Amino acid sequence: MARGSWIVIFVALFIYTFTNYGSESSLTPANKTVTFVYEWSASNKLPLSGFITTMVKEDVNQCGLECYINLSCNGFSFTNGSNVCSILKMDMTNFTKTQVQPSTKYYRAACDRRDYSYVRSLQLCIKVHFESMNVSDANNTCANEGGHLMMVDTQQKRTYLQELLYGITDNPAFTIDGGKVAGQWYWHSTMELINFSNGGSIWKEGQPDGSGLDYDCLIISKMFVDLGFDDVQCGDLHPFICQI
Repeated sequence: MARGSWIVIFVALFIYTFTNYGSESSLTPANKTVTFVYEWSASNKLPLSGFITTMVKEDVNQCGLECYINLSCNGFSFTNGSNVCSILKMDMTNFTKTQVQPSTKYYRAACDRRDYSYVRSLQLCIKVHFESMNVSDANNTCANEGGHLMMVDTQQKRTYLQELLYGITDNPAFTIDGGKVAGQWYWHSTMELINFSNGGSIWKEGQPDGSGLDYDCLIISKMFVDLGFDDVQCGDLHPFICQI
């Protein structure tokens, strides 16, 4: 089925598009990071705890914008006719398709690449690769997917990874962005010097220690309870994390 026509609306600094792909519809901001995927024109009664707020909006694009700028929003619903827009904090994929309400459509936040997970609190799409690779191959894999190794430059990102990875393994050690150039540590994706204000406080105690030859690459691994940075050889094999 041919793609429907684009409807482009400029609101503040955001551009939203609404398009149809066969039975699926989506709303996508201009930066292509997140897509609001049309789930279904049906719902069981949503729990009150799932509502962040309800309002009347001009159209579904305006409703999508409200969700996009609200970091607690995981999805939204829009009712044609009444133009009621409900901003929701639950994962829309957990609901069953019962009690059909054809005038109400539900959307959930998703990444432009569906194999990535959109983290609203970080406004990032990430993917954990569990196959172990050296840093060069990990970088190429992320680049082929349209991204780069994850840059863990805030305590908020470290906290998120800690919750995520400890749910997967008791002893996480994942390659992330960052490396040593001429004796200094940089975020490769931005070529910013790693300092205390942009992730430098996340080093493990006593790290980087350069304990071996060519310890020029970066992993995030277990440090007592918290995760922290460790310097490793770039040829070492580790699972890794990409971001878009």
